[in-house]
Amino acid sequence: MDTYDVIVIGGGVTGCACLFELASCGGMLHTGFDAVEPLESDCIRVCQKRVFPLARKIGVPVNHIGATMVAWSQQQLQNFDKVKDNSRQVDCSEVRELSVSELYARESRLGPGALGALHIPGEAVTDPWLLPILLANDARKKGARLVCWSRVESLSRDGNKWTVDSTSGKYRGRCVINCGGLYGDILEGLACGQAFRILPRKGQYTVYSAAACSIIKSSILPVPTSAGKGVIVFRSVYDNVVVGPTNEYVQSRERAPINTDVTRRLAEVARSVVPDLTSHPIVTMYTGVRPATKDKDYIIHGDREKYKNKYISTFVSTCKELSSIFG
Repeated sequence: MDTYDVIVIGGGVTGCACLFELASCGGMLHTGFDAVEPLESDCIRVCQKRVFPLARKIGVPVNHIGATMVAWSQQQLQNFDKVKDNSRQVDCSEVRELSVSELYARESRLGPGALGALHIPGEAVTDPWLLPILLANDARKKGARLVCWSRVESLSRDGNKWTVDSTSGKYRGRCVINCGGLYGDILEGLACGQAFRILPRKGQYTVYSAAACSIIKSSILPVPTSAGKGVIVFRSVYDNVVVGPTNEYVQSRERAPINTDVTRRLAEVARSVVPDLTSHPIVTMYTGVRPATKDKDYIIHGDREKYKNKYISTFVSTCKELSSIFG
């Protein structure tokens, strides 16, 4: 049995990014203006310096569309001070408040009644599926081995090496990185006892025809609340206009059926935020289940004993919505 330097468990965007970094030896396109958790904002700052040159290098499309956070009530307008203060704390100085007239000059197709906005020009969208695939493929070309459709059944430590027993065979490695996403807590339990619990959340999206792309000039964000960032109206990197996601706790880590009540709710958001959008055809709807924990910040840890044993747990908690990051 071959022994690997590092075994990365999990093939989502976090796992593929870790694999890429390790294979290269030395996404995320969010400016971090609203990242209140310290680890999250630190990660975003580092990523912002590297992600755009990397995207160009590996051929991932990026659209620097910017974002506009719109206030529809006095309470939301008052919350702008908090958002602006936070953006300064995380060194995102681009955030600028817009008057009502400036807002409608920029986004003339918005629904009536907006009271003001914040413009965040640094926000961008990319292809959320192509990015991890190309990162993994680049790592494979540099010598990394990819194993797909395989479930880890046990993790054990013997001397200075880990053994990962899976449905596709056994693998030995000097270090294990847990990027298990929706199954990260299960992997944590196999390795060293459960340190956190995954709370699956379902997000549903409605996708409109690319013919609607001229209706909005930027991603239209609601003012965030303690429950999350809310439903966004944004243009994908391929110019489809997308409304979503919702944010619902679910029991299943796998199944995410379309909910007709949620479909109607998304249509109401579209009608309220950008009324003209409803005159364009819906081309598809989709859902996904994403991991979250009781904490809002990212989880990247290894306590003293785990670090000595070369086990690292890295988990991006999506209590902070990722749809605006990956569009």
